[in-house]
Amino acid sequence: MSRRLVVWESHHDNGWTTTVAEQPGGVFVLRLRDGSAEGFSGQAGSVSEACAAALEALARTTGHVRCSLRCSEWALSLEPESEGSRD
Repeated sequence: MSRRLVVWESHHDNGWTTTVAEQPGGVFVLRLRDGSAEGFSGQAGSVSEACAAALEALARTTGHVRCSLRCSEWALSLEPESEGSRD
């Protein structure tokens, strides 16, 4: 049986997506992406810290300081664990 990762994702009105995933061992990884380009990645100790860090990185990277009504809330999903996420 394949493992699944808990993933939170938010889409922003500037075209960027913020993603936080809980890795095995309780580490939360975050990343920003615009289509195929990744703008930032990092780690945090909790989901709330990772979400906050993702939004701070989005503001620094893209100038997206405040979400509008066109930005989505964080949506929770389960995704299959990839080979690269088992580090």
